[in-house]
Amino acid sequence: MILLAQKIPTKENLQLQKHAGWRHKQVMSTCAVTVSQIGGAMKQKLIFERIGIYILGLLLMAVGTAFSMMAGLGASPSNVLPYTLHLLSGLPLFWCILKINMIYVLAQIVIERKVRFSHFFQLIFALIFSSLLELMCWLLRDHSALTYIGRLAFVIVGASLIGLGVCLYTTAKLVLMPTDGLVLTLANKTGKKFSTIKNILDCSAVGLSLFFF
Repeated sequence: MILLAQKIPTKENLQLQKHAGWRHKQVMSTCAVTVSQIGGAMKQKLIFERIGIYILGLLLMAVGTAFSMMAGLGASPSNVLPYTLHLLSGLPLFWCILKINMIYVLAQIVIERKVRFSHFFQLIFALIFSSLLELMCWLLRDHSALTYIGRLAFVIVGASLIGLGVCLYTTAKLVLMPTDGLVLTLANKTGKKFSTIKNILDCSAVGLSLFFF
C-alpha cells in the first residue's frame, strides 16, 4: 500500500512537471529564435561579402581593360564594339560602353519577351563598370612615351587583370554583365553551350568592328 501510494502523482508533482515542461519549451523556442537570428546575420554578411567581391572583380576588369586599350594594340572582343564606336564618333568611352550594354539588355528582353529585375541590375553594374573604366583610362592617359615593348607589357598586364576580375565577378554569383547575360539568354534559347555562343558573339563583334572601322 505504501509503495502504491508513492507511485500515485500528487498535485504538487503534476504542477512541477507542467512548469518544467513549459520552461523546456521556452528555452527551446529561445534557442530556435537565436539560431534563426544568427543564420540571418550570417546570410546578410555573406551577401555583403559577395557584393564586395563582385565590385572588386569589376574594378580589376576595368583596370585591365584600360591597360589593354591604352596600349593602342586593340581591345578585347567584349569591349571591341564600344571602343570602335568611341574611335568613330568621338563620344566618351563611358557613353559608348553604356549604349552597347543597353542594346545587349534590350536584346535579352526581346528574346525572353519579358522584363526581369536582373535586367535592371545588369544596367546598374554596367554603369559602375563604365564609370570605373573611364576613370582608369583617364589615370593612364599619359602613355605616349611607351615603347612597343611597353605597350606589349600593358596588354599582358591588362589581360591578366581582366582574367582575375572575371574570376572574382563570376565567383560572386550575382548578376551577369549584359554581354554574358545575352550569351546566357541565347544559350538557353538555342540549347547550345555557353562557350559556343560566347565565341560566336565575340567573333561577330570583331567582324562588325572591322566592317565599320
